[in-house]
Amino acid sequence: MKFFTLFLISAQALAINIQQFQRSNTLTYEMLEDARVKNSHVFNDYDLAFVLGASFLAEPLTLDDANLVDEFRPVIRDMKTVHFGVSAYLMRNLMLGATSFYSIFKDDLNESKSGLGDVDLKLTWRFLSKERYAVAVMPIITLPTAGSGSDASIDLAPTGSIPNVVTMNPLGDGKLGMGAMGIYEHFFDFMNLVVNVGYKNSPDAKFRDLDGSKKFLTGVGAYVPITQKWGVNAEFMRDWTSNFNMNDFYVGTSFGIARRIAGFAGVGMGVGSDGNTLRASAGIKFTPRVWSQKREAIKPIKMNTKRLTKARTIRPRNVVDLEEDTGVQMNLDQEDCKDGYVFDSMNTFIVRFPHDVGLIISPEQLEFITNRIKDNLNDIEKIYVTGHTSSPGDESYNMGLSKKRAISVSQLLVSQGIPKEKVFFRGRGETMLIDNSGSTEAEEINRRVEIEAILKTKSKSCN
Repeated sequence: MKFFTLFLISAQALAINIQQFQRSNTLTYEMLEDARVKNSHVFNDYDLAFVLGASFLAEPLTLDDANLVDEFRPVIRDMKTVHFGVSAYLMRNLMLGATSFYSIFKDDLNESKSGLGDVDLKLTWRFLSKERYAVAVMPIITLPTAGSGSDASIDLAPTGSIPNVVTMNPLGDGKLGMGAMGIYEHFFDFMNLVVNVGYKNSPDAKFRDLDGSKKFLTGVGAYVPITQKWGVNAEFMRDWTSNFNMNDFYVGTSFGIARRIAGFAGVGMGVGSDGNTLRASAGIKFTPRVWSQKREAIKPIKMNTKRLTKARTIRPRNVVDLEEDTGVQMNLDQEDCKDGYVFDSMNTFIVRFPHDVGLIISPEQLEFITNRIKDNLNDIEKIYVTGHTSSPGDESYNMGLSKKRAISVSQLLVSQGIPKEKVFFRGRGETMLIDNSGSTEAEEINRRVEIEAILKTKSKSCN
């Protein structure tokens, strides 16, 4: 909902949608579209999204009036809007959505008007999806569905002059509009960042000297999680047109009401002379999962610089760093003997770790492993101990934490009688995830140390 200045230059009155930006169907953002990055702070394992919200804007449209002290006169006032939308992921990376709104307002003659706004159809194709970032393109078609009953009467003459009343429809652009938006989203440890860049052509989006028929659209936003159930977001949108620019800065919050229902509330305001007046909005979003695989939002991570320093400076005791101390690259696929097994039916054993824990506390935790290694010690040539972490957190910190885990296990094996010359360790950080879905279960699976026993080719256990 934008604040417009209308210049007193004679021109035909057509139509221009003063709402400008339809509400998005994303779970977190009010106006911006996201690309649903694989790892995210946002609970995004949904296939359908239903959005219902309301907003209020006191003066969405004003007139430049030289006979007034402040030189501006509101010509459309008290706009109350209910906005709604629905979207569905037709395929894993393809989403179809539609948004519209219904507004009630007063025009320049103090008459109450109301009507349905234009409908935006959006098809989002996410063509690049990585662990921490995603890129999508979104074609947009705007259907001119705004009803004629919402035509507003506006007196273009200055206060005290002979009236010059024209009509306009502030809820629609008059004709079919087309455009496209590029979307980039990035997952950081403490926030999600999204950037929108696009272009839209609406031939009849004009009112007197205001020509919004060709618009270059830009937007940037961030969502910062406070807890697992709620966070805050900030968004800045700007329209660039041939003879006027508009912007909107929004600050709000998104919070979980139930597993599949989220609420949102916030305020928007113009920045500079070409923005809007203060806008208040709130609503709910229902996001059921029907056909996709279950996913979880990543919990907010709080880094501890003291822990980080400690993790980076740990010195191994009685164990060998395979790469730093020997220069040998570990081959995790190496298996000299495929027929003998140390740990029942396998030669690799996995030890799980709690979140942000790097130490094995007691020998009892590895009692089964040490006993099996001792029983087969003459057949074992090497023991590779490889530490891993889940993806949340700083990459350098995770590398140090994974190395700390590997050292902890290696030292405990040596302390229990395993010859130190057979034990080699290394850290992999978050570079070898077993499950990259970003769910809570995936994090638990990825936090591990792998103990791999390499058997001698001519051992009694190898046929």
